[in-house]
Amino acid sequence: MLIITYMKPNLIIHSNVMLSGHIRVMDKQKHILRAIDISSESFVSIKTKPDWPKDIEVEVSSGTRTVRKEISL
Repeated sequence: MLIITYMKPNLIIHSNVMLSGHIRVMDKQKHILRAIDISSESFVSIKTKPDWPKDIEVEVSSGTRTVRKEISL
């Protein structure tokens, strides 16, 4: 199970299994706001920036699995 949520001022990504891959935070036009490579992580916290747009998309890719979620800040 993978949970992607926003708890002001952080994006929280929590998994019940260890993840290796990458996390991308993008705006609606698919411009990358933040990209992070992860290796053997089950919990990741990303501090949001005040200049980010209100609506973003978070993409977590680990192996053959990709999870995307739209979030309003």
